[in-house]
Amino acid sequence: MGPKITNEIKTSMKETLKEIVSDDEFIDKLLSKFTDKIHTLQETINKQETLIQQLENRIDHLQQVSKMNNICIYNLDEEIEEKTSEQVINLLNNRMKINIKKEDIIKAQRVGVKNDKTRPIIVKFEKYQHKAMVLKNCKLLRGTKIGIAEDLLRKKIHLYKEVTKMYDRKYGVA
Repeated sequence: MGPKITNEIKTSMKETLKEIVSDDEFIDKLLSKFTDKIHTLQETINKQETLIQQLENRIDHLQQVSKMNNICIYNLDEEIEEKTSEQVINLLNNRMKINIKKEDIIKAQRVGVKNDKTRPIIVKFEKYQHKAMVLKNCKLLRGTKIGIAEDLLRKKIHLYKEVTKMYDRKYGVA
């Protein structure tokens, strides 16, 4: 008696489902509800993407502000037992004619992987004025292999390079 009842229930359910699925009004209502839910979810996703972009921009800004007093020195010879701060002070005082003391520098360190290339040095100054003086006097390094630039985020470096390429193409700078 058990299997017969089970088969009758299955058959009844199949017929009921066929009737429901063939009912166009029911299908339209169901699709409308799904469409509404999808639309609501898409709006939520769009809001979240906007919020994420705003947060990423804010983080980039804060990271760049934290580098406001930094410079990057390239191609300054790397010594085996170097004291990077002293090497930077020597460059700035002697070659660039800027009076910088050890206490004017918060941190000076080489960055990157140690290999056969000379690693750049990131220098963080106590005051923005020190950075400004260094950038102003960079012209005194012409004719040397040493270069000095602002310490920028990778995104900003990429953007800077793109703008420089566009400028060079527009004005024929080689």
